[in-house]
This record gives sequence, C-alpha cells and structure tokens, in this order.
Amino acid sequence: MPLDLPELVARLGGAAKTVEMLEAGASPKMIAAVVRSRELLRPRKAWYVLPGTPPSLVAAVRVGGRATCLTALRELGVWVTDPVPLVHVAVHRSACQLRAVASHHERQAVIGDAVVHWVDTPRPRLAVGSRLLETPGRALADALGCLEGDALLATVESVLHRRLITPEIWRAMLAGMPSALRAELQIASALSGSGLETYFVSKIRRLGVPVRQQVWIGADRVDALLGECLVVELDGRAFHDPHTDHVRDARLILEGMRVLHFDYDMVLHDWATVEAVVLASLRRGDHLP
Repeated sequence: MPLDLPELVARLGGAAKTVEMLEAGASPKMIAAVVRSRELLRPRKAWYVLPGTPPSLVAAVRVGGRATCLTALRELGVWVTDPVPLVHVAVHRSACQLRAVASHHERQAVIGDAVVHWVDTPRPRLAVGSRLLETPGRALADALGCLEGDALLATVESVLHRRLITPEIWRAMLAGMPSALRAELQIASALSGSGLETYFVSKIRRLGVPVRQQVWIGADRVDALLGECLVVELDGRAFHDPHTDHVRDARLILEGMRVLHFDYDMVLHDWATVEAVVLASLRRGDHLP
C-alpha cells in the first residue's frame, strides 16, 4: 500500500518534519511531488502542513512554534473582542532560528511580525495532540498577559461557557494568579453565551444594579433579567430574524415582562446610551411587577 503523506501529517498532529516522512518510508522525490501538487504545503524549511490549514496556524509553524493566546483562542471559537493583527506563537524558552511570518527567509528577531510567547511548552515535534495549536488552558494562560479588564473577562467567560477547560483547571489557574488579577477574575462564570453578555453584565453590576443571567421565563430563556420584570436581550453580530425576535418579545410581554434590546455597537461603543436607558427604565419601575 503506497504511503499517504497527507494522512501521515494529519496523524502526527497537522504538521510534520522531513525526517519523519523519510523515517516512514517516503523519498525526497515523493515529498517534492506532493508539494508540487499542493497536497502538502511547506511553510518552513523541513516542515509540512495540510492544505486548508488556517492561515494563522500556518504562520505559527513558519515562525517555529504553535499558535497560542488570542490566535489559538479565536481559532477555537472563543470570544476575542478586538481584531488580532499579529499571530501569537508559543515557542520553547530555548528555541532559536525563529522566522518571520512574511517569509521563512527572514528572521523574526529582525522583522518582528508575530507576538512570541517564550514558555515551557513542548517543541512542536514533541507535542501531544495538535502540533499547530496550544491547548485551551495554555492559550488562556498566555492571554492573561495580553488582555485586561472586560476584554479579558469576556474571553475567560467564553472559554468557560464553551467548556474548553474543566472547573478544576480554572480553579488551579486562579490560585496561581497574582492577587489583584485573581480578585478581578474570580467572578467569571460559564453563564455568558457571548462576550457581549459579559460586557453588559459587568458594566451594569458596576452601577450597583443586580442582574441575573440566562433566566427561563415561560418557554424562553433570556440573556439578562433586572428585578422581576425587566428583560435585556443582547443582539450580537450574528444574524437575527426580526420576526422571531418580535414573536418572542410578544410572549415575554404576555408574561408581564418589559423588554429592552441592545446590540454589539451600543454595548461596546455607546455604553452611555445603554446606561441611560437602563437607569431610566429602573426609575420608572419597569423592573417591578
């Protein structure tokens, strides 16, 4: 049975070295043929990945490590508030010969087009599992130094909501944090369905307003509930069907609720308006039966 080099690369964790292919029985001519046919890509000398590998992960291989921090978390579907213009790469503390994202002919130390995290991580060839991507726990640990405030809380809660790390791992991470950061993040929970929800809840609580998340009212689960009757729905950038939303609002109103809607741009970029509307609603008693 002929050697299937793309299958070998997939089995090895998404990236493989020339020497591993030779040890598996490939010849230099065979390796050159699969690269010419674009069955494999060579982002760095002696390293190969599969076509269709996300560009940020290819870039991490080119640099000489694995994607971590904001890059890895975004690839895992975690909420990251702002764009990530540079790839974040985890490399072993003793790594050398790091290359630029733009070209494997250029040194990373000269070009500086990646955020390099020098950590005690296995070299890619020794990694268990993916050779392209750090584990969620490692990626989140690296992100603690790159994010702050509500942006950090939103990312942490997204990781917890998606159950990418266990509660035990999170407790251990908290225990190892500096006291100020631990005090800031110990309120994190798995309730927020999106970072937008985290932002709203965090900001509204700083006003001294109690809020409950993910509350069932009749047949509907609402994003946030103030008092007994004021529902807040947070409409992210994902598609929302207006008809479905209107029908849902009608059901909630029939249950005796008042409903407010805020979207991504309002919560993140026009909080003054959101705050004014919420406080005006509370002054009117919209949260009371």
